[in-house]
Amino acid sequence: MFLKSKDTVISCIGSLIFHVILGLLLLLYFAMLPEPPSAPGDRNAVGGIVLAGNYGEETAYTDGSSDDGTESERSKDNPSLEEGVGIFSEIDLRDTVANISAIGRGNPNAGAVPNAAAMAGSLQGSGAGFGGSRGGKTNVRVFGTEGRASSFVYVFDRSGSMNEFSGRPIRAAKKELIKSIEPLEAVHKFNIIFYNEKPLIWKPGRALVFANDINKVGAERFVEGTVSSGGTNHSAALMEALSLSPEVIFFLTDGDENDAISPGDQEAITKRNNNSVGAQINVIQFGVGAKRESGFLKKLAAQNRGQYVYVNVAEL
Repeated sequence: MFLKSKDTVISCIGSLIFHVILGLLLLLYFAMLPEPPSAPGDRNAVGGIVLAGNYGEETAYTDGSSDDGTESERSKDNPSLEEGVGIFSEIDLRDTVANISAIGRGNPNAGAVPNAAAMAGSLQGSGAGFGGSRGGKTNVRVFGTEGRASSFVYVFDRSGSMNEFSGRPIRAAKKELIKSIEPLEAVHKFNIIFYNEKPLIWKPGRALVFANDINKVGAERFVEGTVSSGGTNHSAALMEALSLSPEVIFFLTDGDENDAISPGDQEAITKRNNNSVGAQINVIQFGVGAKRESGFLKKLAAQNRGQYVYVNVAEL
């Protein structure tokens, strides 16, 4: 009888110890579980792009949206947070686009960013203000001459002789220039110089501008408003064009041997181009009747990696 009671006590103690241990294990298990979903009225996390910036000892995150005022209070505590947006500049976005494009073009990890090249091309061609230097090259044609580049300058003669034959030469030149600009995209750059005794520059200040829609409309108005008058000074206009450092120059003139570029000026133009610019100079010569090519114009094109074409104005 005593032995039976002893066995019962031991059994009870063992059961108690087992349940205590089991209870502790359950408490530990529930303590390790993730927190339950937010209750109604709490702020829920949402997916999106998060920008992070370090400000002293604090890291700030923003998705560009407004909240319930928490960000404003933090900004008061740390004024440098107000400047946070400034660090995410356009150049950062351009670098990101370039990196995406590089991944899409053959980086071994290209699979990590599907359609990366297409994404980069879409951003670069969107006209959102990304630098033209990162844009692709394009083919541009003027009266049969062609240049493949991302930056262009048009140097067109507007002397009084361009208004002969009832104005056909200057009208044809304007029409061709506008036609040439139309296919340019926002990542490409260009400028226009009309000249007689001196250059008339569409965008002065020795700068090329992006071929976005606004600039192309402005360029068209400039071209249409240009009139023919005066004499001819080829050298000054070409030197002005070289100061813009384009990749391709389209040089159009009805000049001939009577107003040729002097050998000294032509040498200076070619030397400056080859030493510091490296532009391709395509030459379009307007003339009357069968080919009456001017040697100095053909030489100018040949010495500057360009093409030469003769256009009979009687057929315009």
